[in-house]
Amino acid sequence: MSLNIIKSTEFNVADVSFIMNVDKTTKRKIFFVNHNKKPIYIKTPKMYFPSGIKHWKSDAYPESFELEVSFGEDKSDPTNNVKILDFYEKMKDLDSLIKKQILDNPMEWIGKKKTSMEMIEESYYPKPIVKIPHDKEGNVLEYAPKMRLKVERERNGDTFTGKFSSSNRDKTQVLMFDENGTDLELTEDNCESVVPKGTKGTLLAQLVNINVVGDKVYPKWKLVQGKISKNTSSRIDRNIMDDDEDDVLEDFDSDTPEKHIEQLQEDLDDLEVEEDLDVEEVVENLEQEVVDDLEEVQATPVKKPRAKRGVVA
Repeated sequence: MSLNIIKSTEFNVADVSFIMNVDKTTKRKIFFVNHNKKPIYIKTPKMYFPSGIKHWKSDAYPESFELEVSFGEDKSDPTNNVKILDFYEKMKDLDSLIKKQILDNPMEWIGKKKTSMEMIEESYYPKPIVKIPHDKEGNVLEYAPKMRLKVERERNGDTFTGKFSSSNRDKTQVLMFDENGTDLELTEDNCESVVPKGTKGTLLAQLVNINVVGDKVYPKWKLVQGKISKNTSSRIDRNIMDDDEDDVLEDFDSDTPEKHIEQLQEDLDDLEVEEDLDVEEVVENLEQEVVDDLEEVQATPVKKPRAKRGVVA
């Protein structure tokens, strides 16, 4: 069935629900998050990407890519600024909802008989969706809050192809478009010049799931598609970022945990897809993925030649 894309202005935290799956052996948990009984795909307002797509690499950790979007004010467009503020408040509300779920059901979420909101914020929910910049001493810095999206590498068996995957299930790649609706080829080699520091754009982001490792809870967002600036093309078959059309993805019915698991089988970064993969096998592969995510911030970004001026409008 078709899956409707949620515009950020249409997202309502009151319509969010959670579906939990537990590995009976390891007790590790996955929470799938729905909006009106469908997976969450949000089309953001036009936002600022202060660091562009970042390429993390270290001898100790696997390569990875991410895109941070800023909730900073758009001084050039008051109407868009209202949308950014609305999106910011809704993502904070989603963080608050997740924390309240942990507070109200601590045994289910983190294996504790009871907890407090202070403990959740300090320990159990260490990487919220809305990231408030702090210095090493914990003081809030005068920078806009950010939201982190993972840019997933495409696999062909055990080999990375050099491109990015928006859905392994559908064998689709992360697409990027310019202001005229022209496809921008996006690869691991050119991503830092296609989406460099200081870029603005509109994104389609997916809340894949919420992973629980031990007593730590981690929401995972990933990049599905992007438009560097206002697109005037009417093409919505591939470019679903056109503001003037209804945005629809062809997808499966996601009302049941089984359908969520089917999607997770295809979308996990380092998980080789098997048709007969069951819940236990899926969950067993989660811990390393989350550990990899946490280790990324300890790695050093790869230094590449500065992008040529004019590569991105």
